[in-house]
Amino acid sequence: MNKRILMIIIAILIIAIGFFIMRVFRGMKETPEEKKLPPPVRFVNASDVKYSDYKAIITAYGRLTSTYKIELLSEVTGIVEESSKPFKVGTYFAKGEIMLRIDDSELRMNLYSTKSDFLNTLAKILPDLKYDFPDAFNKWEKYLENFDFENKLADLPQPNSPKEKYFLASRNIYKLYYSIKSLETRLDKHTIRAPFSGTLTAVMINQGALVRPLIKLAEFAGTNDFELELSVEAKELPYLKTYNIAKVTGAELNYELTGPITRIAKNIDQNTQTIKVFVALKGTELKDGMYLKAEIEGEEIQNVLRIPRKALYNNQFVYVINNGVIDKKEVDVVRLDEKYAYLRGIDNNVKVIEESLTNVILGSKFEALPKN
Repeated sequence: MNKRILMIIIAILIIAIGFFIMRVFRGMKETPEEKKLPPPVRFVNASDVKYSDYKAIITAYGRLTSTYKIELLSEVTGIVEESSKPFKVGTYFAKGEIMLRIDDSELRMNLYSTKSDFLNTLAKILPDLKYDFPDAFNKWEKYLENFDFENKLADLPQPNSPKEKYFLASRNIYKLYYSIKSLETRLDKHTIRAPFSGTLTAVMINQGALVRPLIKLAEFAGTNDFELELSVEAKELPYLKTYNIAKVTGAELNYELTGPITRIAKNIDQNTQTIKVFVALKGTELKDGMYLKAEIEGEEIQNVLRIPRKALYNNQFVYVINNGVIDKKEVDVVRLDEKYAYLRGIDNNVKVIEESLTNVILGSKFEALPKN
């Protein structure tokens, strides 16, 4: 038993001595020198500083209105009659087409009565004309032969002398003539024709209604010519001229339209600090009231550096690569639009980073990606 214990103790001592010796030799081994890795290089989109001239692109939104938009008013009294097309919202009328008729039977009878008096008076003076003014007789006889109750009254023959004119005036020829012309003009007002091609956008009366003078009948808007009213920031005014062209798009349009600026308002809205700009447009898909977006190609911005707007930070500085490391550079911002920032104040010996960066440590190594 004692011999067995002794052997166990000896074995433990041998293991302990071996472990101690191994530790001693390991401590005597030299630690290899750690290799330091070079700092990583970050590649970004960057370009040389290049000043140039660029057209200012001004983005604005506005409502489309018909260039020709009027209110239809009645100038006469009468009952609204049935016409060839329904007098309803959305009905299209070509220029000159009859839109509405108002009963004119009473006025027409009055016109016929006055024409009858005129015809009777002419017939009575023919013998006197033949005797006193033989040179004028033929033209008045021919005028009487061509007289027609249904057609508008023809212009009177010109008198050959003052004496002939006074004779006609004494027989009330001129008075009756202008009475008839007045009635004809008033009769025309019972028929309302389209002043231009367009559609009814609002209707206030129905067939069979009694209308009176100055009563609003409807609103009528053209379908060929439109005007886009834009609200543009006042700061963009130096870049706008009436000949500038705008590219117009919208959710309700299937294609892009272009049109010139026709008018620029002279006053600035004090509340919004915007100015009204009007663009002329034509298009088959255009509708009164559409909300559209316009990009106006304005005047040149001269001698500036253009970079993506996302590469400008706090509207005051950009990142540049200077001798292979990143640096921060304050700039003079000349103009901003939806896509780009136009700058001055950067030297030509650096590259401007053209993308948005995060976690930037100034002095880190940066290189520009090769351009395609």
